[in-house]
Amino acid sequence: MAALAAQLERGHPVSNGPAERLVAIKDAYQDMPLTPAVRAAVLRYLSATPGLRVDGNVTDRAGRRGIGFSVDSAYSGRPTRSPLIIDPSDGRLLARRAMLT
Repeated sequence: MAALAAQLERGHPVSNGPAERLVAIKDAYQDMPLTPAVRAAVLRYLSATPGLRVDGNVTDRAGRRGIGFSVDSAYSGRPTRSPLIIDPSDGRLLARRAMLT
């Protein structure tokens, strides 16, 4: 997992706080298709996020059901919640957005 963390953190400095991890994960899913093994590693990386909250079963705007994870932060200058919705059957990212809190 250290190699994956180094790659994800290359463009997403740890100094930006835990919400930056969720941005790094979103970017990884958008950059290329991830194999099941890489998705599993990304989820282990996600699980190590300081302050991570498991929001339980949620539905994205497209009506897809998944498991929600989020972090609250103010790294953008405003209080923000950064949720991810993951498909529990295969680890695919269903949705990611930022919301002012």
